[in-house]
Amino acid sequence: MDPMPNLLKERIRMHYASLTEGQKRVAEYLLKNSDELAMESAAEIGKKAGVSETTVIRFCYALGYEGFTEVQKERQRQLVISKSSLDTFVESKRILAKDPHFYAKVMEKDRENIAMLMRNIDEKQFEEAIRFLEEATDVLVAGLRASYPAALWLGFTLNILRGRTKTYRPDADNIFLLSSEMDPTWTVVVLSFHRYAKESLEIAKKAKERGAKVIAITDSLLAPVASHADVVLPLEIEQTSTIDITAPLFSVLNSLLSGYSLRNLDKVEQRMKVYDTTGDTNPYYRQNDQSGEK
Repeated sequence: MDPMPNLLKERIRMHYASLTEGQKRVAEYLLKNSDELAMESAAEIGKKAGVSETTVIRFCYALGYEGFTEVQKERQRQLVISKSSLDTFVESKRILAKDPHFYAKVMEKDRENIAMLMRNIDEKQFEEAIRFLEEATDVLVAGLRASYPAALWLGFTLNILRGRTKTYRPDADNIFLLSSEMDPTWTVVVLSFHRYAKESLEIAKKAKERGAKVIAITDSLLAPVASHADVVLPLEIEQTSTIDITAPLFSVLNSLLSGYSLRNLDKVEQRMKVYDTTGDTNPYYRQNDQSGEK
């Protein structure tokens, strides 16, 4: 998931609220440009982050390190052993290959990741997200690259449950034209994970500028999209592969939809009746449903 050393990321998360404004700029810069930490000096990083060399060094002290050199060496060690998300995914499964219950073991790991999210869930943020979906006249769901299938599913299902929901399609939609339609009555849901697609961040930024409510579903409270969001639902799990986050992601989306459905039961039931009736009267639907199942 996030290429930064887990310890450094955790320290930033723990100390972020107590950092000075300048130190927060260093934290945000390094979260987006972690590879530069291994190669550039404190002065060079400070210049790019818009702060002094002293602020970078004090940032390291504020996180409990002995200085910039210790942070830099930690990142250099991480780069030596790091692998791509796909490599990590394949390697983690290769370890289980000889297990007689391979498929069960893979599912068990998914269960552990979901359990981790359950222990850290912020119910107030979920409630706020559901309220935004309830009050919105229009909902836009956006997710690029590996997040796109999940965004499609969320947008499709939300449109059945509440209507007036659109999924951003990078091959057909124009960000600038779409953002011009947004106003404070809109809610925009952005799925953004490591290698954070610039297009997703741009959608969140423009939605915020237009006064729309923004729900970010991402991998960290410090992810780039978080600075443009009203609600952040972080999927912080001990996992380096973005592929392995799929099961926890769909569990979170299912929880969000379930919460919306329960709080709007009458409306959802009426829409489901219309949906079922439409399916029953569709000749193509009936022709391809030989079993009688829907």
